[in-house]
Amino acid sequence: LGSIVVTDRFWPLVVCAFMKPQTDAELDAYFDDMERLYRAGRPFVTLTLLAGFRASRRAIVGAAKWLHRVKEPMHDTCAGVAIVSSSMKFRFAFRQTLMLVSMPTPFDVFGTVAEGLAFARRHGVERGLEVPRTVPEVDDLARSLGIKSAA
Repeated sequence: LGSIVVTDRFWPLVVCAFMKPQTDAELDAYFDDMERLYRAGRPFVTLTLLAGFRASRRAIVGAAKWLHRVKEPMHDTCAGVAIVSSSMKFRFAFRQTLMLVSMPTPFDVFGTVAEGLAFARRHGVERGLEVPRTVPEVDDLARSLGIKSAA
């Protein structure tokens, strides 16, 4: 496995896991994978587990450019983005960064999978999506990354 995993196995819940700091090529591949999902036109929500993220200048600038490029399809297809990290410091910094780039869809940053999944479910239901209340495989992955599944 690489440092980033994206799976639509739990559709309409797309799960992304940043397992360790990624290379530029891995981050570019993530942007491409997500862009394909946005442009496919099928509504979904995203639960992103962040155990490792390389916040280099290139990564931040690349993310801002990518968000600008996918703004319209992301708005049209992604009902919400729940980001989960065990680091309070990281959650604060990431939330501030996302506010600066103006996300085209509802988002928030959480400390547990349960909180993130509740957010994703709430926004998914607003778009008519049936998002699962729990996903044991995601809880297991989160625990393996040092992220709490529940409070």
